Amino acid sequence: EPEPEPETCIHTMITSNGQPYMNWQTRVFYRTWLASSKEKGSPLKHFTRVLHRTRDDELMLEIPTVRIDPTHAECDNGCDYAVKDRARAIAEWAETKDARRCSHVLMAEADYVMLKSPPRSVMLQRGHAYGF
Repeated sequence: EPEPEPETCIHTMITSNGQPYMNWQTRVFYRTWLASSKEKGSPLKHFTRVLHRTRDDELMLEIPTVRIDPTHAECDNGCDYAVKDRARAIAEWAETKDARRCSHVLMAEADYVMLKSPPRSVMLQRGHAYGF
């Protein structure tokens, strides 16, 4: 039986390695996202932090998080390239039910600050994306 179509909304997703500075940035961004998501007519409905780390961290109960086991466990304590597991973690998350809660995904960074909700018009038709 095919999966039902997800709700027409935006699911904001960020990645994290759980390091202290990134967790601080994540807290700031999440709080500004929460405020923006409460605006009238906001399409922002779900938020997920994809944590690529071998163990849970202090934000697990504070911010909606899906933890993906990394292939580079040494990065739990810092490494030369902190985002070694980012792409694979996103790919694994994309296969979860959590990733299909909305019709659209906004991939953001932990150091963003959201000043206001985007309008519903940013949700392009299926198969379309914004370029850089």
